[in-house]
Order: sequence, then C-alpha cells, then structure tokens
Amino acid sequence: MKNLFKITLIALLFLPFSCSDDEGTTEIESPKSDAKSIISFSFESAENSELENDVQAIVSESENTITAELPNGIDISTLVPTIEISELSTVSPSGAQDFNSSITYKVTAEDESIMEYVASVNFKAITLNAMNPESGPKNTVVTFTGTNFGTDTNMVKVFFDDIEAEVQQVSQTSIVAVVPPKAFTGVVRILIGEQELNGLVFDYQISDVQVSILAGVTQGFVDGNAAIAQFSFPDDITIDQNGDLFITEGFNNSVRKITFEFEGDLLADIVISTLAGNGSSGFLDGNGQNAQFDAPTGITIDNDGNLYISDTFNHTIRRITSSGEVSTLLAVDPVFDPRGITIDSEGNIYVIDGSNHRISKVILPNEINTFVGDGISGFINGDITNARFSFPKDITIDSEGNFYVTDSNNNSVRKITPSGTVTTLAGDGTSGFEDGIGSEAKFNFPQGITIDIEDNLYVVDVGNHSIRKITSSGMVSTIAGNGTSGFNSGVGSEAQFNQPRGITIDSDGNLFVVDRGNHSIRKITQD
Repeated sequence: MKNLFKITLIALLFLPFSCSDDEGTTEIESPKSDAKSIISFSFESAENSELENDVQAIVSESENTITAELPNGIDISTLVPTIEISELSTVSPSGAQDFNSSITYKVTAEDESIMEYVASVNFKAITLNAMNPESGPKNTVVTFTGTNFGTDTNMVKVFFDDIEAEVQQVSQTSIVAVVPPKAFTGVVRILIGEQELNGLVFDYQISDVQVSILAGVTQGFVDGNAAIAQFSFPDDITIDQNGDLFITEGFNNSVRKITFEFEGDLLADIVISTLAGNGSSGFLDGNGQNAQFDAPTGITIDNDGNLYISDTFNHTIRRITSSGEVSTLLAVDPVFDPRGITIDSEGNIYVIDGSNHRISKVILPNEINTFVGDGISGFINGDITNARFSFPKDITIDSEGNFYVTDSNNNSVRKITPSGTVTTLAGDGTSGFEDGIGSEAKFNFPQGITIDIEDNLYVVDVGNHSIRKITSSGMVSTIAGNGTSGFNSGVGSEAQFNQPRGITIDSDGNLFVVDRGNHSIRKITQD
C-alpha cells in the first residue's frame, strides 16, 4: 500500500547533561512539539484513476475546514487523499474514504494534543447552456453543451420526455445522446450523479406511422383471439389504465373488450370478449350478457374503471362497472340523442346531443343540464349561451379543461374554454380534404376525437377515410389514410380505412381506430 502522507521527519535531539560524580548523571528530555497542522490536502490523479488532473483542496486553519471541488461525475465513495502535516505529528483516518459525507481528520502532535479538521468534497457547479439540434425524429443525435459534466458515461443519464436515451459520449463541456423512439415533444432531463438539469424542450418529429389490423376482418359477432374474433359495424372506443380497450357495437347492441395478454414483457395473445349485451336490442339492466342496449354509440371511462355509454336508441346514459354490472343513469327522454361522451376530472359527464345540436352536462348521480347549444343548427362562435353547432358527433377534454368538439355538419373542430367561450380551432365550414392551419384546413364530416398527453388532437375524418392530427396551435396534418376508401395496412398515406368512426390513444402514443365499414379495429403506431 502506498504511503498516503507527505510527512517530513526530523531527528529528535538529545542533549547530554553531566553532573558531578556525587550527584550522578541525569538525562533531561527536550520539550515535545505541539505542532499539529494540516499543511496541504489534495487528490492526486496518480492515486485516483477517476481524476484527469490533480485537485488541491483549500485548508482553513481559522475554521479548521478542508474543502475540495471536484468535477461532476466522479465517484467520491473511495477517494484517496494526499495529506501533508506538521513535523512529528500524525493524522487519522488514513487511506481511501467515502466523501459522500464529510470526514473528520485528527492531527495528533508529539505532545499528544489534537487538532480536528472537517473535510468536505463538493462538485463543481454544472451549467447547461444549449442543445443542438432542438428538434428531430427518433435516432437524432443531440449534443448538449455546458460545463462540469464529468467524463464518465455511466454517471450521466438523459431523458427525453421521461424516456431514457442512449448516452454516447461525455466530456466536461458536452454530452452526446440519441433521441429514443416515442419520446415525443417534452422536457429534457439530464442526471449527473445526484444532480438534475432540465429546462430544455426537444420538439420530437414523428417520422414513422404504421397502420395495422388489431382485430376483426369479416362481419360477425364472435369472441376469441384476434385471429377469429368478429365485429359488426363497431362505433366507438376507449381505453382503461391497464391498456385494455372497450368498443361499442350498435349493430350487435353490445360492449366488447380487447385484452392484451403478456408473458413477461412479450405480448402472448389478444383476446376479444363481450363485456355487456348479447346481440339483441332491448333495454335491460343486469350483469354482462344479461343486460341489453339499443344501438350504443359513445363510450368513455372514469378513473375507477367505470364505463359510461351513450345508449342512443334508448335515449339515455348507461354505466358499466369493471365487473360488467350495467345500470341506467338517466330517465329515458325520447328527444335526447346521445352520441359522443367524455368525463372531466371532477366526474362530470359531457354528452353530445347530436340531432339537437347541443352538448349536455350530466352531474352524477342523475342530473342533466344543457352545457352549450340552443337546439338550433348553426355555425356561430361566442359565448356558450349563443354558440351553435350542427350535428356534433364527439367530444374530448384537454389538460387545461378545454373541450374540443367534432362539429360534423360544419366540417370543423370547435373549442370550448373553461370560461365558456366557443371558437373554431380548425376548418371553415366547407367540406374538403386539405391540411393547413386553422381555417386553411378542410374536413369531410369529422367524427371521433381523442387527445394525447401533449394536448395534440386526433380526429377521425369519416368522409375522407383518414386520421388527422391537430396541434394546440391549430395546425392540421394527415397522419394516416389518403382520402380513398379501402382496407390496406402500411405506412401513413398508404393505409386505407372505410368510414372510420371512434378513436382513442394509449400512454405510448399508439392510436386505436374503429374502422366501421371494415368491421375492424385498427392500430396506428407513431415513432
């Protein structure tokens, strides 16, 4: 083991003392030294392989402290200090120490008096100055610049919107990382040891959209795995916290469930079952297939896993518990035409009253009021007491409490603020198929609508057999479909749908679309 101290030793001086023969001879010792200082305290790179250069600590005799600043990313749990002390004194402890907490060093003089020093190791302040580039698709190589990042890639972690990236290179002034798939737009976090840096936002560009068939190819009413299951003109779809899907089927008068079964992290099977209803139209509460519906359409789910169904031809709202128990929330109103449905953070339900051109608010357990619209078809923005819609179809809500409505007959997407102001987010009232911002965009009878965690909207454009995306600024783009009816899987515009209706999204940004005319449930992955 190497000597850890630079201690300059001096020889003890012994002075002979002679006396007369009568008194004999007596040896008198010199006074013992009381010197007990730490002269210097350092970490030498030769003794500490983590360090590129020697680091000299500051020793304060007046405060009896030792303070060292080290680059970030250094493992300070086994650092070996080099200590120079006063002549004839000793110091403890010796050897490697864990500097994650302060260490008390005792310097003992020759006369056995003691001086204590408290040694602390701090990391140099990190600065994060810039990120380049600031946007791009998956696998984009991004360089972060700043100071005091360290040099150990194992001590640095980078997260794009909470998804960990591969860190390729680290120096004191730069970090190089690769954008992971499905990172999406969000805050970048950098962890260096115990320190966290954030504040930069990376604008993720989706570069790969793939459309596939999740379940259903031919018309019918068959449960089982995805290869054999059948649907008949499915209407709407929602998703629970486990990732299971729930679909309303007006033609089969039922609510179906799609469960994803895993073995470890691998998908083992996709199973379709009937949660409630039995294929026959009727109006009956009860459990599972003992219950009956009449053309159920809209569907949503609360945080407890309860489903809420627009039972359209029964002119009411039904609730289904996670165990499949069906009950009726509202008294039947033959004028009520429930369609799309959503629920806010307080448990209030908002229902599209389609042919009445309005939106109703249901306050549980059974109170219903008009939220917006006066029952007259129109295309008017403004206060909720004056605004008008024309055959609206679906509704969703964002993180700020704004509502978005597909105003089908007006070929537009409308926005309702929490303060009660109605505006047109996208579309101009005329039918067409054009991307663009705000009123430059055109739709053809939009219907299903959902929203992701970044408050981007996804709209089912029924007449254009396509899926459109709307950013919070109103920029409309087509992510899947090409305006032509068909039944093709593939990349983005190569894919085809046949009068799609409902849509929902999972936490990974995967979209699930009810492809009504193809009796199928489609999946859209975005990377």
